[in-house]
Amino acid sequence: MAFFGAWMIIIAAATLIVALDNFDFTTTLTSVYTCLGNVGPGLGLCGPSGSFAMFSGLSKIVLSVCMLLGRLEIYPILIFLFPMFNLQRRLLERRRTDTL
Repeated sequence: MAFFGAWMIIIAAATLIVALDNFDFTTTLTSVYTCLGNVGPGLGLCGPSGSFAMFSGLSKIVLSVCMLLGRLEIYPILIFLFPMFNLQRRLLERRRTDTL
C-alpha cells in the first residue's frame, strides 16, 4: 500500500509540474505515466508520432527524474538518499550540542 501511495504522490506532483507547459491533459498525464512506467510512447503530442521535444527544460528534468524513479524503483532511491538525510540531521544535532 505504501508503494502505491508513493507512486500516486509522484505521479500527482510530476503531473502538476509538467502541466505548467499548458499542454492538453492527455499529453501531460500520459507523458508522466510513460516516463515513470518506462513503457514507451504516451498519448497525445508525446505519442508514437510525436516526441518529448516540445516540453520545457523543467518538464524534461522532471520527466527524467520520473524515468530514474521508474527504472530503479522508488524504494532503492529512498534507501540511497536516506543516509544523506540522516547524516545531515546528525551534523545539525552535533552543531546544536556544540553551541550549547
